[in-house]
Amino acid sequence: MSKDIVKKHKFTSVTDYKYLECYFEEMSTKGYMLIEAKKGKFTFEKCEPKELDFNVNLFYPDTVFDYPDEEKSMDFRKLCENNGWTYCTSNQLYQIFYKNKNDAAKAIHKDSNEEYKMIKNVFMKTEFISMMLMMLIIFVNINPSIGFDYENLFSNSGMISIITPIFLILINLSVYLPQAIWFIRNKTRVHKGEKLWFASAKAVFINSIITWTLIAIYFIYIIYASIDIFDNGILLSMIAFLPVIIGLILGGYLKKKIRSKKRTRKKNIILFVSILVLAIGIIVGFTILFMTVSLYDSDFNKDVEIPSNISVLKLSDFKVASNKLDIYADKDSSILVPISLEYSENLYGKYKPNQINHIETRYIQCRNNDIANYIFEEYVKDKEKKYKRYNEECMDNQISKIDNKIWNVEKGYYLNNEKSSIIIKKDNIIYVLDGDLVFSRKDIISICKEKLDL
Repeated sequence: MSKDIVKKHKFTSVTDYKYLECYFEEMSTKGYMLIEAKKGKFTFEKCEPKELDFNVNLFYPDTVFDYPDEEKSMDFRKLCENNGWTYCTSNQLYQIFYKNKNDAAKAIHKDSNEEYKMIKNVFMKTEFISMMLMMLIIFVNINPSIGFDYENLFSNSGMISIITPIFLILINLSVYLPQAIWFIRNKTRVHKGEKLWFASAKAVFINSIITWTLIAIYFIYIIYASIDIFDNGILLSMIAFLPVIIGLILGGYLKKKIRSKKRTRKKNIILFVSILVLAIGIIVGFTILFMTVSLYDSDFNKDVEIPSNISVLKLSDFKVASNKLDIYADKDSSILVPISLEYSENLYGKYKPNQINHIETRYIQCRNNDIANYIFEEYVKDKEKKYKRYNEECMDNQISKIDNKIWNVEKGYYLNNEKSSIIIKKDNIIYVLDGDLVFSRKDIISICKEKLDL
């Protein structure tokens, strides 16, 4: 590509199309003249700086299934040229004209009421459809987050289920809320016979920055989480996204196919429905992908190696000797909980009375103390709810406080009457200990403190 040619990407709503006039005028003063306009991509050619006025006009087919009416398009072009405007370029959405700033030309805008109806009409044929698809995506993804609990914070797959609907809602608000504001404000102005209001170039620019920042943050985290979840790294995570990528490419190809060759209205409708079905398939596939990630994360991340800086309780710590042990280990991580580790040992074979047969340690390292406090309190509340729900089955279990000074921790609770289960917190670390032993005994406390560096 020649150094004299510059391509710029600008994604604007039809309600902000007047912003493009300001943008083209600014580029011309910098010495770049618009020569081609595509949807969201504009091509400029280097020239002498000029003071120009641009006029952008919406010019869209009657329906999404029709092709642009070339005769109408040429008639409108001649009308504008007869009124002192020079044709610049056009695409499926806009016809763009310009004039020297000091030259006289007649206004080619319609009255406010007609312009408002035109913008609303084009919006309903274009962006409203994409808005409905986004609503569908939010609906599909918001269901998993309804059953949110604190354990979603322990893994990237759980975090994805939380942040996906949040980010989708924020992105949709940043995209469609300004449009809703435009229609609400201008509906009142039209009734009063006033000139239509358009957001300033600065406001459009700021909103665009917010939208793309949200999109970038979301996809960066999705990629990071996928790489972290799949042990085989980037390759496997990219393979997981392959169906979505193929679907997007195929959808773009079909859409281009509609416009690239003349077809009957019926065939265009069939192609449009095919694209819609494909889009829904991508949405469902994306959801299944995250469900698969969650299953992969929970079912195939076993028998992990325990990091050297993390201590867990083992049967040997309590002088229980056995050559045959059933050992289970599982490690998760997320941006809020860098390490969530479960480790347990069971004596292999028949249960032996009056002996420790089972010991379990859950180690939760949180990003900061506030997150640790939240998880600690939610864990205790969850236990209390379960006891109330299944009171008879739990033999009327009660949660009771431990002696923080003896354990040398900030806070902790015995989680049942037998005191064979306990949760303790120190700084940003939470331990949940369980086994067929009594954690209130001094000798057991001493072993736990020494082993866990409390």
